[in-house]
Amino acid sequence: NLWVQDGATVNLTHGIYNFNEFKLAHSSIANVEDDTEVRIATALRFSLDGQVLGNGLTKFFVRGDGLSAADKSVAYGYDALFYGQVYAPYNGVVNLGDGSIFYGRFWARHIDSDCNFNIYYRAPSSVKGRVYDDSNCNWSEN
Repeated sequence: NLWVQDGATVNLTHGIYNFNEFKLAHSSIANVEDDTEVRIATALRFSLDGQVLGNGLTKFFVRGDGLSAADKSVAYGYDALFYGQVYAPYNGVVNLGDGSIFYGRFWARHIDSDCNFNIYYRAPSSVKGRVYDDSNCNWSEN
């Protein structure tokens, strides 16, 4: 397990990381370098103001082992800031937190959200997609 405590910072350098669970407590930060891959068996969870910083291309694979259909395998708290690619296709239930900003993309079995969040599409240059801005319910092609 990786549990980053209130106000703490963790740095993940190039490589592959395997965790059972990844939690960011209040105002904590995870800095991730390019080409980093994070594999999480159970859940990725954020408290208020949690941040994952990087270039937006870091891959987070989340399996959701042992969670019920109602449990969130990826849950962002209020005012989260996240740079990364989330893949949670099997048991994946992703909740995008209120007032949060995301740079990357999300693939999951189910995605739900609070309100007032923004997703700025970021992917390798060979991949195209949509930008979704919840503040005015518009999207545009990239």
